[in-house]
This record gives sequence, C-alpha cells and structure tokens, in this order.
Amino acid sequence: MRALVLLASLVSVVASAAETADPPTLMTTRGKLLKEESFKDQASVTKGNPGGWYIYKGKFEVVDGELKISEQKEDGHHPAMSSKLPSKNLIMQCRFKVGNSKWQGLSLDNGKAKEHIFRAMINTNGVSLKRMSGMGPTTKGQNMAEQKIKLDSSKWYTLLVEIFDKEAVLQIPEAKVIIFGENEGVAQDKDRFEFISGGENAWFDDLKVWEAEANPKWAQVKASLPPPAPAKK
Repeated sequence: MRALVLLASLVSVVASAAETADPPTLMTTRGKLLKEESFKDQASVTKGNPGGWYIYKGKFEVVDGELKISEQKEDGHHPAMSSKLPSKNLIMQCRFKVGNSKWQGLSLDNGKAKEHIFRAMINTNGVSLKRMSGMGPTTKGQNMAEQKIKLDSSKWYTLLVEIFDKEAVLQIPEAKVIIFGENEGVAQDKDRFEFISGGENAWFDDLKVWEAEANPKWAQVKASLPPPAPAKK
C-alpha cells in the first residue's frame, strides 16, 4: 500500500512539473532570464512596484493572482503598461486569456528613439506578428505573419515569442499555432516592454523574458514548418 501511495505521489509531481514546464523554443534557445512577473497582488502594478511597471493608460487590476486589463473611454488611448527592458534578441513567454477584449498583445519599443519596434497581437479570430514604426500619431504597423484561428475567450493559453535579428516566431502550443516572419526593422535595439490591449478584460499572467541565443538548427527546423500564409500589408 505504501508503495502505491508513493507511486501516486510521484506521478502527481511529474504531471505537475510537465504542466509548469516551459514549452520548447524553435528559432532560439533560452539564455539569461531578464524579467519575470507573476502578478501576486495589486501591489505588483501600483506606483513604486518592484517590477518597475509604469501604467500609461488603462485600468490594471490583479485578480486572484492574474492581471486583468480594461480600457477606459476617458483615456482616449488603449491600455498600456510598460517596463524598461534593454534587449535586442529575446524570448517572451506568458499566459493569456482573451476574455472580453477586442485585442491584446506584447509590444517592444525603443523609447529613447521614440519608436515602436514590434508587436505580437492576439484576438478571438487570430494572431499576428507586426513590425511597428513611429509613435503616437505617427504609429504604423506592417504585418510580418498572421494566422486566422478561433480562440476560446474563456481559456488560458501560453504565448511564446522569439526574436533574433530580423526574424520572429510566435507559438501558442495549446492551439497548435506557429507563425514566423521577418523584417529588417525588428533587428534594432529595444529598451521597453509593454502589455497592451483594447476593450474590456484582457488577461495576462506568468511573464518571463530571456535573452535569446541562436539555434544552429533553425534553418532545418524552419524548412520543416508549414509556410506561413501571406501577410496582409
């Protein structure tokens, strides 16, 4: 009986570890951990928070250890919460839930140059990778890759985004989504990370960002993947 109990406990531990394991990357490998945030409570996003988060616009609440973001009409701008993150090649990973949002995403900027650089975007009907430029009234976006897919608005998914030089890869393992694209503008330095969204109740949690190191077998891996659908300009 004791052996059965120990076996059951071991199976439970292994299953739990599998659930929390980081999903495998494709284009790069994980290097130094640059940032980690689990949003334990409201203090995680209030002024003076240890993560260095700055709320530009929107309502950011921590509900049961998860980040809930809502748009406020009086702001005249979509919700955005940023943190300094000097980087060039990196891997971004988090959990997300679409909720009642119109869209949500992860954004990388060059604040010193006042330039948006890159966005990984999600809505209930699909995902996309975008090369961004400008800032404020000059903001423009160009699709690098996209895929139409119906996401369950009540389900939590994992978002994994890799950037190395001019290329980017996005995965949502639970939905079997893999898209990739390239744009020379993505290769420049970044210094700021942002959570962004539109509409009501976009959800994020368990953010991790690593330095990205090149996967020497990326060309082989890339050749084995289905070619991405042509991105709309």
